[in-house]
Amino acid sequence: EYRRMGIEFNTPNSQFRLFTGNTEYNICSTYPQLFVVPIHMTDKDIEECSKFRTKGRFAVLSYFDKSSGASIWRSSQPKGGLLGNSNKADRKMMQSIIDTLPKNNKSKYDFTDPKREQTSLHIFYARSK
Repeated sequence: EYRRMGIEFNTPNSQFRLFTGNTEYNICSTYPQLFVVPIHMTDKDIEECSKFRTKGRFAVLSYFDKSSGASIWRSSQPKGGLLGNSNKADRKMMQSIIDTLPKNNKSKYDFTDPKREQTSLHIFYARSK
């Protein structure tokens, strides 16, 4: 399915990698064994992201348009709580998603520096209830 969408692995221009650390469903029991994540996310980063998201559902690639570089990622809501806590690995994931965009489409928002301006990353809350 990922190849059909035009995702390239193991090439100099690849922005994605196949995550294989969920073969025992120990990172996220509701995700498949294999899925695509940004290339700069380490297995440890993924593990930390899963701890910060409800039911361990961190951002994974659901759709990719090769012609524009646009993508749709899915995840559950963060466990920020009433104090609005954040997580370094989760912020790195958001920045890594931005970094997968073609150079001319990148957002000016830097999740490692939340004071910077956001211009093109859109996050939608799409819960059924």
